[in-house]
Amino acid sequence: MNDDPLAKYLHQHITGVDEAAQVIKHLYLTTSEPTRRDSLLLLKKMAERDRRTLEDLLALVDQPSNTPAGAPAEPMAEVTSIKLGHGLEAGHLDLDGMLETLALEMLALVLHGKRLLWLALREVQPWIEAWVDFDFGELERSATMQRDRVDRWRMETALK
Repeated sequence: MNDDPLAKYLHQHITGVDEAAQVIKHLYLTTSEPTRRDSLLLLKKMAERDRRTLEDLLALVDQPSNTPAGAPAEPMAEVTSIKLGHGLEAGHLDLDGMLETLALEMLALVLHGKRLLWLALREVQPWIEAWVDFDFGELERSATMQRDRVDRWRMETALK
């Protein structure tokens, strides 16, 4: 991978998006509530859009966007391991009770991190002419909405 700090930062967020997609997939597969399943599908589509946006940002500053899908982001992999054990990596995560609450908590944290990403990129945007057309404010609002929705689910799940 490139030694450019900005490229490293964006690649870490790409892998974080991929890790979040795995959590979303497991939540989707383990919930039977139609409204929540629909919302999880929407979150997955937003995650895919964010991955493409990050790849586009890299390309615009002449950096390779070759982060392989599924490559672990070190901080995210650590949180996954600590919070959910090794079940997610092994593909057999039982999300009953507390584990579902923890998965939603982790997802809310990732979405908060995505919000912080967009805020940081908006701050450096004036120095990166190629990014002039990106609406980081809208991306930040979308991340906030996603985080708030997931946090409501987390609280609902915890109170069951």
